[in-house]
Amino acid sequence: MERIQSINVPRIDWCCADRGMTRDELAHEVGIAPASIAKVMEGEAGLTFNQLRKIAAFFGRGTLFFLETEPVNEAKVHTLQFRTLANQKPELSPRLKLLIERVERQRAIYLALRDELDPADMVVFSPPKLEGLRIPNVARTVRLWLGLADRNSFDSYRQAIEARGLLVFRSNGYNGKWQIGKESPILGFSLYDSACPVIMVKKQESETRQTFTLMHELGHLLLHKTSSIDDESDLHAQEGEEREANAFAGHLLVSDAFLLSIRDDDRPADVAEFDDWLEPQRREWGVSSEVILRRLMDGKRLPQAQYVAYRQWWANRIVPEKDGGSRQYRNREPKHIFGDGYVRTVLDALNSRRILFTCQSQPRTDNLTIRDLHQLERHYAVFDASSMIEAWDNYPPGQFPGLWAWMADRVEKGLIRMSDIAVEEVGHKVPECIVWLRNANLRKISVSGAILLEAFRIKGMLDIEEDKYGSGVDENDLIIIATAKLNDCELITNEAFQAYASKQKRNWRIPLVCNMDTVNVPWIDFLGYLKRSKAVFG
Repeated sequence: MERIQSINVPRIDWCCADRGMTRDELAHEVGIAPASIAKVMEGEAGLTFNQLRKIAAFFGRGTLFFLETEPVNEAKVHTLQFRTLANQKPELSPRLKLLIERVERQRAIYLALRDELDPADMVVFSPPKLEGLRIPNVARTVRLWLGLADRNSFDSYRQAIEARGLLVFRSNGYNGKWQIGKESPILGFSLYDSACPVIMVKKQESETRQTFTLMHELGHLLLHKTSSIDDESDLHAQEGEEREANAFAGHLLVSDAFLLSIRDDDRPADVAEFDDWLEPQRREWGVSSEVILRRLMDGKRLPQAQYVAYRQWWANRIVPEKDGGSRQYRNREPKHIFGDGYVRTVLDALNSRRILFTCQSQPRTDNLTIRDLHQLERHYAVFDASSMIEAWDNYPPGQFPGLWAWMADRVEKGLIRMSDIAVEEVGHKVPECIVWLRNANLRKISVSGAILLEAFRIKGMLDIEEDKYGSGVDENDLIIIATAKLNDCELITNEAFQAYASKQKRNWRIPLVCNMDTVNVPWIDFLGYLKRSKAVFG
């Protein structure tokens, strides 16, 4: 198997140092012999593409990241917001650091997609003026700014914040790349940005506790205009900015007017009965008993000893084990994780792309003659994941057997091929299609060193620095384009054509990249591929 020789090994060392680990520890983590890693680091050997992918995935980087010839630009890799969080909590786990970077990446994609829509439909983050106000007045002002009703839940608080131009993400309850691990003390973090701040909240057993974390992070963004990462101790801090964020969250969720509805004479003597006592208010305001009790204590209406006793009881109570959440409703995951505002923006952008795509007469073939197209028919076509999935979803083999018999013949003859990368993508989404391709004897094209270098060249032309991809092509797309180019193939893709090129080339999608003079890869969508063949399926 071919080995990639053009690896910038100091970048591997940089990643090891950034992760706080040795080369031998890296070898153990990725399943490569330490002696093999040592030879690579000394320039005596290369890595296979799969080995390089393992290392890249472990560090949360792309494979092309390790082909860059320059030293790592830490300011490009780690944003100011990321460095702020890392400095606040130097003991952050590697997994949590990757999650922070993942959140930053999603925010960047969201902003790029938003730029494609009508500016009149965009909500711009414009916080209220809070300078000089005491915390109770700050909370009152923000409550009016958010337009909160008296009755609320985590979802309604989240929607109110999103409606003001912020993003609110929530982690998954089960193990995965969007989970803040159960063992992690971190309850949430916020990334300040004047255009679009984002809050990440850890999923907890009680949504009311998530609500306090949400408002605590909002307090940091509005009061301090800075990024923050917080654990359980921060949400009970008695000094500094953490105390201010806690006081803000408490007053916002439980105003002085709300507290008038609580009768002190009804308070039970046993702290274990406090939850039942406060049940009406907890349900109405969407908050935990602890938030209400803390506000009562601060207002001299509850002895501190009883508040402390309640917290001890709550911490020691027996909670039934849960399995970490069900994946039965995976279609709801995007909204659960990213929020309604984010999902709506993505869908609007996708719909906009589809309109632009269907309005184009022949954007894919304007620079090719009819003779050229017929020449292409006799040569290879490289399918990307989007085109194969489009074919499988819209023309099911059970309903279009003639079409798939024709496809199978082309696969068998080698006229239809796919990159290893594209096959892997299809396998993640439509595993039954992979079985069909295997039975049809698909000839996969392996990722070679030449293909990686061509993908790296195209990446540079798109002004993509380090791993800062936008809403356009990702690393896999670049590798698939390079595969088609170096194999003199036409690319079959169902990525929508952009009628108007974004000023930022990193937001260009596959068709626009293929049309670049310095790339020049012919492409067509699956339906166009069928029509052009003039094949008739009985």
